[in-house]
Amino acid sequence: MRIPGLGCLKGCLLVLVVLAVGCLALWNFTPLPHYWDNVVGWYDSARNWVTSHT
Repeated sequence: MRIPGLGCLKGCLLVLVVLAVGCLALWNFTPLPHYWDNVVGWYDSARNWVTSHT
């Protein structure tokens, strides 16, 4: 695939596309969203506890 004038940029864009597809696959096909919801819940609980004690 030859795109005149892109050179190294083509490789960089391809790497970014591959990383984006990999992240999207991880997000959709693993329990990562549930883990993220748990972490956000823990953070909110800790923040509320700290604000109630200050």
